[in-house]
Amino acid sequence: PRERPTTFRIVRRIDETLKGFLGGELVLFILASIAFTSGLLVLEVPFAGLIGFACAFVYLVPYIGLIIGVCLAISFSLLEQPSLATVTGVLAVFGTFYVIDLLFITPRIIGGRVGLAPLAVLLGIIAGGELFGIIGVLLAIPCLAVARILLVELIDAYRRSPAFRGVATTAGTEPIDTIDDAP
Repeated sequence: PRERPTTFRIVRRIDETLKGFLGGELVLFILASIAFTSGLLVLEVPFAGLIGFACAFVYLVPYIGLIIGVCLAISFSLLEQPSLATVTGVLAVFGTFYVIDLLFITPRIIGGRVGLAPLAVLLGIIAGGELFGIIGVLLAIPCLAVARILLVELIDAYRRSPAFRGVATTAGTEPIDTIDDAP
């Protein structure tokens, strides 16, 4: 009970951070929808609007979503215009957006919304993928953001503690200043 306000404050910060993450994912989805749909419209892929939307949705799953989206878009583009130029165009649309996402959107927009540096976001996604596979990639940013909040709170609690201030205590006694007790 005495730590209830602290617990509520931490939970509220985590909640706000996870809301920021989901908001960032929504921005990524909207940007991907616009980029994929407009690129596929320019390439005259049939059902470009529907395919662009579907590709943007699966794109939210890192790595696998990109592969599924590219395969889906190439499949539909080959139905209408079976040419190497169309396949190259689809690869260019997805490749360009992927590079922009990897270098700018995810680190800056999503990382900024959860309070993580762009480099921390990139390294976290790589480490999450290496350690836990696709689940690690999906959960890397939210887990890093929550870990950051908990670490900041732990450091703040330590800095407010008597141990940080150089004051030692014994159970049931007043604090003793260990610096002045030297002979």
